[in-house]
Amino acid sequence: MQINKNEFEILKKSLRELNSIEFVIDGNSMEPLIKNRTKILISRVDDLKSLRRFDIIVVCLNDRLICHYFWKMNQVYLHPEMNTIVTRPLNPITGYDAPVSINNILGRSDVFSLTLLMKLKIAWYFLKRKLSSK
Repeated sequence: MQINKNEFEILKKSLRELNSIEFVIDGNSMEPLIKNRTKILISRVDDLKSLRRFDIIVVCLNDRLICHYFWKMNQVYLHPEMNTIVTRPLNPITGYDAPVSINNILGRSDVFSLTLLMKLKIAWYFLKRKLSSK
């Protein structure tokens, strides 16, 4: 979903005031778990430390709202305002995106979550890639 900076800030403000908002997924990056045009409820992320690997989140990247799972935090200890997060699509056909500024996190889905089997498959995939690159 295309969105400009102003619209994103309005969405963030609405989420802070309402605690949760409904959001329509536009794309197939989270298929088969979340299909294109599915409505999801997202809640605000008050504490970045509460984000856990595999949490389903919505972020703004390159003027687009995207739904991916949280992979990790890249911390810049001397300049925390420069911290970024790494997200991943469930559907690898869509490719991987660049790290996202922590200021561009819109919210987290508390309804959708990855199954244990999905998490294990993903972990196994990245472990194989890491081992094969050595």
